[in-house]
Amino acid sequence: MIKINMDLIKQHENLNDGYYHVLNDILRYPEATIYIIWSMRGPGKTYSALWSSYYLGVKIIYIKRTNEDLEFICGQIGNGDLSPLVPINRDKGTHLKMQMLSKGIAGFYESEIDENGEWQPAGAPYSYGVSLNAIKSIKGFDASDCEWILLDEFIPQIGEIVRRREGEMLLDLYMTCQRDRLERGLPPQKLILFANAEEISTPITRTLEVVDDMAELQFSGKRYRYLTDRGIMLHHITREECSFMTERSKQGIYKAMAGTAWHDKAFEGNFSNNDFSCVKHMKIHGYKVRATFFYNGKKFFIYLKNKSFYVCGIPSKGDCEAYNLDREPDQKAFYNNEVLEVVRATITNRCFYDRYSLYDLFTRYKKIFTI
Repeated sequence: MIKINMDLIKQHENLNDGYYHVLNDILRYPEATIYIIWSMRGPGKTYSALWSSYYLGVKIIYIKRTNEDLEFICGQIGNGDLSPLVPINRDKGTHLKMQMLSKGIAGFYESEIDENGEWQPAGAPYSYGVSLNAIKSIKGFDASDCEWILLDEFIPQIGEIVRRREGEMLLDLYMTCQRDRLERGLPPQKLILFANAEEISTPITRTLEVVDDMAELQFSGKRYRYLTDRGIMLHHITREECSFMTERSKQGIYKAMAGTAWHDKAFEGNFSNNDFSCVKHMKIHGYKVRATFFYNGKKFFIYLKNKSFYVCGIPSKGDCEAYNLDREPDQKAFYNNEVLEVVRATITNRCFYDRYSLYDLFTRYKKIFTI
C-alpha cells in the first residue's frame, strides 16, 4: 500500500472544497486495486488525479483510447496547449507539458524557458501517457515504477468507435506495466478508471464483470460500493457531494435541459441512456426451465410460463438444452434457438431478467459475440 504524506496534501489541496479528489477514494479504500469512478460532467476527476500525483511525486501511466487521442492532447492549436495539464498550470502557476516520445507513448514534463522565451519540456518525464493501441510498444518499456494507472473516459463518448476486446487490452496493458513488482515486494499498481455516465455496459465493464454492481449501486441511491473480495471500489459521484454546483452554475444549459434524460446524465451522473425496466426479481413458481447457459463462468437459466420468459441465476434440476457461451458453435446455436425468441418477448414486455448484465447479453448479443 502506498504511503500518502498528509502534511504534503494539506499544503497543496483542500480535500473538502466541494470538488472531487481521488485521494479521498484512495484514503477511504487504501486496500483497493481498482477504482471505478463515474459522475456528471465537471467535478474535476482528471484534474484531481494529475495534480495530486504530480505534487506527491507518484509516477503514473495516463491512458487514452487511441494513438490519435494521445497525439491530440500533446498538440496545440495556435499557441493553445490542448493537454489536460492546462487548468493545473493556470491554477497552480506550474509549467507542466506533455510531449510525444514515440507512437502511442508520451511523457509528462516540467519545463523551462528556452532562448526564445518559450516554455519547453525539460529533464526526464515525471509520468507517462500511453494509448491502449500501444501495448506492443510498451512491452519494451519498463513502467513498473509507476504507482497509478489511470484510464480517462473508460466509458466511450457517444459516436466513439470502440474495440470489442478493449477490456482485455486494458488488462494486458496493466499486466505489462506490473511486470515483477510483486516479486520485488512492491504493492500492486492502482488501476483508476474515470468516466462520465454515458453507458453502463462497455467492453471494459463487461470484462471486469462490474455491470451489475454498478447498476445495483445506482438502484440503491448510495455513492459507494466496495467489492471486498475483489478489491474493487465503485464510486458514483453525485451532485449532492459537489458543492461547486452553485446556483450560478445551474443557469444556462442546466436550466434549459432541466427535466430531460440528457440533464439526468450530464448533471446528475445517472445512466439515463440505459433502460432498467426489464430488470426485476421474481419467483419462478409455475415456470418450467427451457434452457441453461454458461456465461462468464456462471450458470444461468431461461424459464418459460405460457408465453412469458424469465432469465436468471435461480437453479433448476429439470432437463433442458444446455449451452456454453465460451464455445463459438454454442454461441451461434444459442443465438438461433434462444436469443431471438427471448428478445422478441422482451420487446413485447413478456420477458424479465434478474440482473442487468443478462438483459444486456440478450439485447446486445451481436455486439458481444461475432455471429
